[in-house]
Amino acid sequence: MDYQNTLKYLYESAPMFQQIGSKAYKPGLETTHRLDEHFGHPHQQFKTIHIAGTNGKGSCSHTLAAILQEAGYRVGLYTSPHLVDFRERIRINGQPIPEEYVIRFVEQERGIDGNVPEKRTEKMRYMKTSRPFPRLESTRNT
Repeated sequence: MDYQNTLKYLYESAPMFQQIGSKAYKPGLETTHRLDEHFGHPHQQFKTIHIAGTNGKGSCSHTLAAILQEAGYRVGLYTSPHLVDFRERIRINGQPIPEEYVIRFVEQERGIDGNVPEKRTEKMRYMKTSRPFPRLESTRNT
């Protein structure tokens, strides 16, 4: 699978609010908790800052990432949505993750034959699968 087909799969495999409205909404955190368990609770393996609120999350996140990076930390940053390329959402030290990483991740999580394994059907949702892509970490560069 190439990068463009990988993105097509991501965009078409889940009900996005922009496309189908409120039918895309699933209340509760059950799916998120199951996805977190599937990936081994990655947020517990490194220090994390979660920025929430109505306005200013992007600028606040980018500012904090720049400060931490300048202080010598290796910084992973996830923001959404993207403007041009999906990889803008996931950056490590300011650099978008490689296309190959996105392809490999999607191929691994959807199954080798191209089908989503039955136990992963609820987990492979566009907004949810874009979040845990890399093991993003903030550790001091030595």
